[in-house]
Amino acid sequence: MKRNLLINATICLLAAWGMNAFAQTEVNSLDELASIADGTEVKVNLNNVHTSASNYDYWAGGTMLYMQDETAGVAFKGMTDIVGGKTLNGSITAVAKKDNGIMGLSVSSATTTDNVAQAEWDYSGTPVITIGDIENGGYAYMLVTLMHVTSGEASSSYAVSLSDGTNTIDLYNDWDLIRLSDVPENIESVTALVMPDAWNGGYYLIPIRQDLIKEEGAPEDAKAVKSLDKLADISDGEVVLVTLNNVRTTAVMGDGVVMEDATAGTVFYGIDMTERKVMNGEIYATAKKVGNDICLTVNEEKTNMDNVTVTESSFKGSPIYLNGARSSYWHNRLVVLSDLQVLYEDCIDGDGWMLVQGDIGMEMKDLLHKLDGFLVPEWLKSLTGVVLYNAVSDSYVIAPTDRNLIIEGEAPVEPQGIAAVKLLADGTDFELTLEDAQVTYVEEDTNGVMYIVEDAFGGLMLQDFPYMGWEPGQRLTGKVYGRLTRERADEYYTDVAAVATDATDMTDVVVKEGVLTPTVLTCEEALTSRYYSCYVKIENMWKGSGTMSFMGYDYDYTAVEDATGKILFDDGWCVLPEEWQDFYEICQLPDDTKSVAGTIEPMFNCTFIYPLSMSDVVTASGIKTIDANANANANIYNIAGQRIEKMQKGINIVNGKKIILK
Repeated sequence: MKRNLLINATICLLAAWGMNAFAQTEVNSLDELASIADGTEVKVNLNNVHTSASNYDYWAGGTMLYMQDETAGVAFKGMTDIVGGKTLNGSITAVAKKDNGIMGLSVSSATTTDNVAQAEWDYSGTPVITIGDIENGGYAYMLVTLMHVTSGEASSSYAVSLSDGTNTIDLYNDWDLIRLSDVPENIESVTALVMPDAWNGGYYLIPIRQDLIKEEGAPEDAKAVKSLDKLADISDGEVVLVTLNNVRTTAVMGDGVVMEDATAGTVFYGIDMTERKVMNGEIYATAKKVGNDICLTVNEEKTNMDNVTVTESSFKGSPIYLNGARSSYWHNRLVVLSDLQVLYEDCIDGDGWMLVQGDIGMEMKDLLHKLDGFLVPEWLKSLTGVVLYNAVSDSYVIAPTDRNLIIEGEAPVEPQGIAAVKLLADGTDFELTLEDAQVTYVEEDTNGVMYIVEDAFGGLMLQDFPYMGWEPGQRLTGKVYGRLTRERADEYYTDVAAVATDATDMTDVVVKEGVLTPTVLTCEEALTSRYYSCYVKIENMWKGSGTMSFMGYDYDYTAVEDATGKILFDDGWCVLPEEWQDFYEICQLPDDTKSVAGTIEPMFNCTFIYPLSMSDVVTASGIKTIDANANANANIYNIAGQRIEKMQKGINIVNGKKIILK
C-alpha cells in the first residue's frame, strides 16, 4: 500500500514537473518581457502594439523590427514579415532575446504571423516626453515625440544635436530616411525612435520620416519643400512653400523656367525669370504633375519674389553618358553629352533627331526653339541640353539650350580596346584583347578582386574578378573575358563596368613590370566620358570648392580647378590601405597644391578625381607629407555613430569625414 502511494505521488510530481517544464510562458504586455529569462520561448499577446520601423542591423546581423505598446518598446530580431507603420493585434510566438541589456524578441521555428492582424498606423499617439525623460530610461526602442527643441551641430556629420534648453540628445540619420539639411533650427515637434547607445551609454534618436519633424511656425496652409527632390513626395495641386538653395535656372521653355538644385530638377511655370540665374530664398507655388514629375506653377494668391534673391549663374551643365540621361534623376537638368552620332529618322513622332552613343539612343527635340533651321552635324563632339518631357511622344528627350553649344566632331574611327567594350549592350559577354594596358588600381574583397585597367582607348573597372596578383603600374598583354554591366550607370554612377563570368580566364595574360603613369590633361579634357576610370594628372591647378547632395546629406567638397573647369577632389569618401590608418589627412587638399593625379569617376551628379597614393598630391613645396600622429586627438566614430578609439576596417567617421579602411 505504501509502495503504491509512493508511486502515485511520484507520478503526480513528475506530471507537475513536466507541465511546468514544457509550459509556454505567456505575456500580455511588452513590459512583462523584462522578467522573462533570456532564451525562453514566449507567447506574446498583441494588444494594439505599434511597429515604428524595420531596419537591417549590421551589428546584430539581422533585420530588427521595433515595436511598442503603452508599457514598453522592444526590438524583434529576424522579423521580416511585418514592417514599420503597423498596428498589431493577436498573438505571436518568439524567443526572449536580450539586446543592449534590454529584453526583446527573436524569431524561432515556431514564429508565424498567421494569428496577427495588421492595420496601418499613422504614427499618432506617441508619448510626448522630454529629453530628460529619455535619459532617465524606460523609453528604449519606443517612438516618442519631443516638443519645442532646437537643432545644432553634433560630433558626427551623420547627426544633429537637439536641445530643450536643459538637456541635449543626438538625432542620428543612420538609416538615411531623412535629409539632415532639412532639419530646421527651431523645431515645434520631432517624432523619433529612442535607441540605447551600447558603446557610450545613454541614448540617441533615429528619425524615421521627414514629415515627423515639424518646424516651429511652419505655414499651415502650405507644405514645406526644403529641396527640389522633395517635390516627389507632393501631390498634384498641393500648395507648397519651396526653399530655394542655390537653385539654378538653365532654360526658358514657353511660360516655364527649367531649374535645378543639388538634388533634382523641375520646371516652374508662370514665373517671371530668365535662364542662367541663381535663386535663394523661399517662394510659394502650386504643385503640377508633368509627365512623371511634379513641377511647379504660380499660385495666383501666394506666389511672389519678395523673399527671393537672384544672382548670375556660371553653371555649364553636368557631363554624363547618354545612358545616364535616360534616368529619371536627370529629368529637367542641364547635361553635357559627348561623342554622339545624330540620326535623322526613327524618332517616335517623326520630328527631331535621334542621338546615338554605342547601342544607346535618345531623341533630341527643339523644345526650346533654339535651332530654327540649324543643320545639326552628323557627328557631335559635345552637346549641351536639358532633359525635358515631350508631351507629343510621352517621353523624355534632350532639348538643346544653345546652337553654339552643339560642337561638331569627326566621324570616329572604329572603337578599339576598352572603348569598344564600353559601348556594348548591358549583359553582353566580351573578349577584350589588351595591348600594354596598365593596372591603375587593385582592391580585394570577399567576392574577388576589383581591378581598374587602362589601355590607349579608355579605362575599365573589372569587378569581382579572380585574384591574379596584379599590382598598380604593371602592364598587361593578352585576352580578358567578362560581361559588361550597366548597373553602375544609374543616377549615382554614370560609368559602366565589367564582371567576371564562368568563361573568365586570364591565365594567358602576360604581365610586365612598369611604373604607374598618368595622362596629363586639363580639367575640361578630364571631364569627358573618354577618361572615366582613367588615371590622369591635372597640372597648373588651384584649390577650388564645390557642394553636392546625396542620400540625405549635403557635402562641401574641395575641388581641383584650372582655367578650363573643375573636378571635385574626394576629401570625404576615400579608401585608405590599412597601413595609412593614421594618415587620413591624405584627403585634405592643401591650399598650395599645384598638381593632382588620380582616377576619374563620375558620381552623384559630379565628377571626382581619386588620388591613389600620397605622391599624387603635389604642393608648391613638393609631395605632401603627413603627420603620423595626426589622429591622436581625432573624434572617430563607426557607421552607427558610436565613438571608437581607432579606425576599424570598413566605414569610419573621422572628424566628421567618412573614411573607408580596407
